[in-house]
Amino acid sequence: MVIIGLVLGRRLITIWGAVGVTLALIYLLSGYAYALAILAGLSIITAVVVVVAKGQRNKQKKVAKK
Repeated sequence: MVIIGLVLGRRLITIWGAVGVTLALIYLLSGYAYALAILAGLSIITAVVVVVAKGQRNKQKKVAKK
């Protein structure tokens, strides 16, 4: 689904594919608690970086318009 979404340019399909891959990894790693903790930590860090980067981009656009 990820590849199909990227090829077709459909963001929703890409996101659902990524969610499916993530859930499959969680299921495969369910016996390894430390791996799940690392995966959760990396996910949180990635989410924070994306939100901060998006906020910085919007802030720069507002400054450029003035």
